[in-house]
Amino acid sequence: MNGRFQRQSLVAQVAAGVASGLRAKEWRGRLPAERELCVRLGVSRPILRAALSILCRKGLLRPVARQGIFIAPYASGARWKSANRVIGVLTSNPLHALPSQLQLLIRGIEHHLHVAGFELLVNVMVCQRGRSITKRLEELVSSNRAASWVLCSVTREIQAWFMRRHIPALVMGSCYPGMNLVEFDVDYEAVCRHAAATLLRLGHRRIAMLTLKTKFAGDLLGEQGFISAFQCGSWPGSLPRILYHDGSVPNIRRVLEPALTRPDAPTAFLVSHPYHALTLAGYLAQKGLRVPNDVSVICRDDDDFLDWYLPPIARYKVDDDLYALRSVRALIRLATGERCLRRLTPIPSQFIPGGTVAPPA
Repeated sequence: MNGRFQRQSLVAQVAAGVASGLRAKEWRGRLPAERELCVRLGVSRPILRAALSILCRKGLLRPVARQGIFIAPYASGARWKSANRVIGVLTSNPLHALPSQLQLLIRGIEHHLHVAGFELLVNVMVCQRGRSITKRLEELVSSNRAASWVLCSVTREIQAWFMRRHIPALVMGSCYPGMNLVEFDVDYEAVCRHAAATLLRLGHRRIAMLTLKTKFAGDLLGEQGFISAFQCGSWPGSLPRILYHDGSVPNIRRVLEPALTRPDAPTAFLVSHPYHALTLAGYLAQKGLRVPNDVSVICRDDDDFLDWYLPPIARYKVDDDLYALRSVRALIRLATGERCLRRLTPIPSQFIPGGTVAPPA
């Protein structure tokens, strides 16, 4: 019995010594090899591993399979204990500029985190010229001291930064190729493939996808799904086309004008975002084209205001509360150092037919 207590006391002393070294910034990035630490601290490997396990549970350290034990970004500070109850959100767009459904989702995540005893801090990082993105991220992570992060509509560079530093993060969306982060999203590839296949089965052969010219992974996967629908079956004379725009009404008009005046003008559109679906519907009306009699329209994303358009626009709907709840479970697992699947099961989408889809005239 005394031997067990002595061992527990030694483990606690070693854990305290390593924690002291972290606060003094004796190591950066990751800890030295076990052999070096054992020699330095004068303990056996079982004692060292038990001590490091304590620090991992407290959030000071983070083990990475086959790579070693990394120092959490907030490990050198004195506020690490409070960090375990804070979840950070990082987005490239101001919150008010995000789609309303995404705003609702973030509020849902905040609610479920609050119930679980966590605090959500939203941070906006708008691209600025002349300032290192690396330096800004280091300042942000250091000042927030969050236990885990939500990355929402961020660039490949930001995802790569979090991955390289082994900072626990959940990508609300899809990871770019080569990014080893936990991701959770709607299966946009499947959604866009289903939308294109639905229109092809109705007889449409000239189908256009109207989408933002972005580098966000979810949008790129949606484009892949759209194109793959034409390759999955025999659709003689089918012509997929992707029309890119910058999100502004004038630019959408400039993109649509040449597309609709061509002899092979599209008879159906798949639109990525709800606001742009309204712009398309209004533009078609100005040109004397009726929806769905002359042109069919499907929207990839959902928003409540689409029900107020006549006829209601066909779209794909997800259960926002289920999305938020599953996101929170993953964030808490990351915050507490538990294992988490790299790709969580995507939230299923339900196709809402609306009244804007019909066979071509």
